[in-house]
Amino acid sequence: MLAGRVAPAGGRLAVLGSPLPTDAGAVMRRVALADTVTDAAAGATAGELVAARVDATRAWYRLDSGRPAVRTAVRRAGEARTAVGDPLVRPIDPDTPFDALDTLDRVLVCVAAALAEKPRAVVVDLDGASRIPDRLWPALARLVPSDVLLIATTAPDADLEHAATAFEGRGIRSLDLVARPQEALR
Repeated sequence: MLAGRVAPAGGRLAVLGSPLPTDAGAVMRRVALADTVTDAAAGATAGELVAARVDATRAWYRLDSGRPAVRTAVRRAGEARTAVGDPLVRPIDPDTPFDALDTLDRVLVCVAAALAEKPRAVVVDLDGASRIPDRLWPALARLVPSDVLLIATTAPDADLEHAATAFEGRGIRSLDLVARPQEALR
């Protein structure tokens, strides 16, 4: 819904200044989705996952290769992982099988793929994750540029202390859309 792909069930909602559902097309062009479940089916390797996003958003008349963008996105995911003092068990490269990545690396590669679309916002669905590694938040803070809005959905009982610390300079806001529906209307 926040990415403009599904109409709100009720109420009013605007994303990046565009009202939904009337301006869903504008929202879809500016908001990218990063979903480890859906994205895993899209590509067998980290590079194929990113390449699918690069190819889908490139101008049809571009004849140059998207390989540099793919290598850059995968490299940035690996750098975000190592920047939080968590050495990679196995370096991430474009040929790394997506299934061989751990939870943290999967999320980072999916977010890097979404960022390859050059969005103004990225929605990351972490609600289905059994456990969100504490290291994820500092890695996401490094990976996602400060001018890109990060929207992360989490389980209601998720501990967001590390998220608040990692994004302290950017500001963080938590909404509980189930318990306080009026909060979403502000």
